[in-house]
Amino acid sequence: MLLLLSGKKILIDLGSGTLYRLSKIGYKIDQINILAITHNHPDHLGDFLAFLHSIKWDPSLKKEKEIAAFMPNSVYQYYKSIIKFYGDSIKPDQKDFSFNIEKVSNSIYEIEDIIVKTILVEHTKDSVAYRFEYKGKSIVYTGDTSLNLSLIELTKKCDLLISECSYPTNRKQEGHICPEDIKILIEKARPKKIIITHVNPNWSEGGESLKI
Repeated sequence: MLLLLSGKKILIDLGSGTLYRLSKIGYKIDQINILAITHNHPDHLGDFLAFLHSIKWDPSLKKEKEIAAFMPNSVYQYYKSIIKFYGDSIKPDQKDFSFNIEKVSNSIYEIEDIIVKTILVEHTKDSVAYRFEYKGKSIVYTGDTSLNLSLIELTKKCDLLISECSYPTNRKQEGHICPEDIKILIEKARPKKIIITHVNPNWSEGGESLKI
């Protein structure tokens, strides 16, 4: 997910195919200012290694780049493990670009005029959801999660909610939001607009259509 906010480009999660999709819509990874990762599952992290390798070695990319990277501790541990394994082939050298990492849980950060809020949600042991605020406007990205009071609070009166909705209500899975949860989230938090994402490809097999 790519957000354009206050002249900055915010990339949320790095699932497999992210770098390709960015190129298809006309963006290069050296244009990313903020990287925000929700949790350590491969469908949200598959292109992380390629991201690090490409931004260091692709000769078409600009150097002297600084990226603010927000991630849960489990993702940070994964980052350290691949740095140890691959060494200088992917390790940021600070000269060409710096990768400034913040380990997030229930956190609030400011990057110039953007406020980044994160809360722990119910998926993995340290999955997080994000809220980005800028000049009175706000965008919430749930990541993968069950519905819970913390998520409702984070979402309250946001201008745009980007919510996962992985499975139909009749096949609800632990750690994921279903259409019935979306209805509750809308009722309790009152987001102005909502985008549904992370819809399982075999959604219709159970005979339920995606209706909120």
